[in-house]
Amino acid sequence: MEPLRARVEQADTDKGIEPGPRTTEAKRTKEPEQENHGLRRANDPLKRAPALSAAEPDRPSK
Repeated sequence: MEPLRARVEQADTDKGIEPGPRTTEAKRTKEPEQENHGLRRANDPLKRAPALSAAEPDRPSK
């Protein structure tokens, strides 16, 4: 019963009957947050690379 209640409440919000963020606004906010999370994960190894190369001074550079 709760999922149905949540859908009805969200529909009322989308219609302007209830206060709160509309579905489209929530999507617009969520998508960049997910993209930022992915970019942070991709950049993490790049941030660690200088520390790793400094930790291996005997390794010849190319």
